[in-house]
Amino acid sequence: MKSHNSTITSEMITLTPELSASFLSRLPPLASPASDALQQRTQRPWRVKELAKMMTLGQWKENGQGLLFDKDGNLIDGQHRCLGCILSGVSIRILVTTGVDSDAVDTIDTGSTRTAVDVLSMTGMSVSLARIASTAVKMEMNMRDHNNPLVKGRTNAISPASVRHFVENNPVFLNSCQTAGEWFSRSCPVPASYAAYLLYRARLTHPKISDDFVKTLVTGENLNSDDSRLWIRNRLFREMVAIKKTSSAGRFSWSVKAWNRFKNGRGCGS
Repeated sequence: MKSHNSTITSEMITLTPELSASFLSRLPPLASPASDALQQRTQRPWRVKELAKMMTLGQWKENGQGLLFDKDGNLIDGQHRCLGCILSGVSIRILVTTGVDSDAVDTIDTGSTRTAVDVLSMTGMSVSLARIASTAVKMEMNMRDHNNPLVKGRTNAISPASVRHFVENNPVFLNSCQTAGEWFSRSCPVPASYAAYLLYRARLTHPKISDDFVKTLVTGENLNSDDSRLWIRNRLFREMVAIKKTSSAGRFSWSVKAWNRFKNGRGCGS
């Protein structure tokens, strides 16, 4: 496809790892800060891994975004897609556009990034439920990849497409998010997304007692003094007004410890 008044041309191609390597050799040269010449965009390893994972799982979609070359043949947009293709070892279909003015690089990727919450909301899910599900999915993925649901840093980058794919293919997970959201109130010291993730995990191994544990942990209903959930709720309430805060991972570990005691029939003093 060619525009009426420019040399810009676009076409769909099959991007292989080998072709990606060839395209990456056509990145604009590095420029000094005082130069007006084109400068390469800083590579983001977490983004490369995210794209590679999408390609490996077959979640790459032809959405009109692709590779952009200027009139001199420089690759001015798409290096992370090429790097992701190489890392995954998978060939993908992608749009390639050539003949763009070199100064157009300043207008690329300036829009608002579509988040996992945006993507889930577009399926008809309420924003509040989308927020719960988005965070809970990332916790589950991090647990699978890093054995830590609250791992820090960009190593935990998960694409919105991966979040949607997981939610759509895991009805138990979605129901856990919906149920935790119904139990949650603003006075609850346990974040709704944490409760949803804990409920999902507990349902997988102990479905007969999982709902009782998480519902009472969230609502605080009918707790006696020896119940580990009362202990954890009181500790979380104190944490809410503490000057020096415990990390989110630390606070979540308290709920996990309470669950372990509960499923084994142990109270605070046992």
